[in-house]
Amino acid sequence: MGVQETLDALSDPARRRILDALCSRAMGAGELAAAVGLAPSRLSYHLKKLKAGGLVSDSRQGSHIHYELDLGAIDETIIWLSVLRSNAAIAKSGKSAKSDQTQERP
Repeated sequence: MGVQETLDALSDPARRRILDALCSRAMGAGELAAAVGLAPSRLSYHLKKLKAGGLVSDSRQGSHIHYELDLGAIDETIIWLSVLRSNAAIAKSGKSAKSDQTQERP
């Protein structure tokens, strides 16, 4: 999974509610649907998007499927955002320094 797929998956408020619900523990589909207030068909749609974004994984336990957060994509996205933030701060401070130097010249 890449950062783009992860960000796409995060773009929907219902998906973010699902992630919030899964933050504390894995859940089955029925319990998860009730926790986030979604019909099973809508939950299934959103879980598919979250799995495509690498944010959720599932495991079968007998006839039940349990869903849980997959931290790998979250970590990858945080790292990318952190690098972006650092690079932007460096670039901005470089522009400020150049601007200060330009203003000091007679």
